Amino acid sequence: MKDAIRAVMRLDDYATRVFNNHPIAPLAAVLLRTESAASSQIEHLTVGARQLAMAEIALAASTNAELVAGNVATMQAAIRLATELDAATILTMHAVLMGQQKQSRPGRWRETQVWIGGGVEPGRSRFRTTGARPGAIRDDLTAFLARFDIPAMVQAAIAYA
Repeated sequence: MKDAIRAVMRLDDYATRVFNNHPIAPLAAVLLRTESAASSQIEHLTVGARQLAMAEIALAASTNAELVAGNVATMQAAIRLATELDAATILTMHAVLMGQQKQSRPGRWRETQVWIGGGVEPGRSRFRTTGARPGAIRDDLTAFLARFDIPAMVQAAIAYA
């Protein structure tokens, strides 16, 4: 982990020196869009950098671009709200992510099982949620996020999963 942080710092320093103290782009913004595009691929949403940029200024060339731009906006909201990881914050991030999707219920907890891939049958899906009682995921997740006895990277990876 420390090696990765040092490598990113060297890259940022190099870009700043090469471009006369005018970095070519804020590294955080580039990484944010890269992660958003990569994580959207689980839903078979692929988009190029130009399409994503166009979608972010409301000139989307495709539905995929709009959806990935929503993912970017969600990540930006998550960064702004990162100091308060509670149920209200999670719902705010969900409202940003799902706000443009007609079939969703933005900013509300799911009350039924959902799955990704496999068509109309959860048995053929690539991923499915647990069949836990409504509210169990919310309660368990928010309690887990409130813990301070776990290394932050481990906690983030488990919460993401």
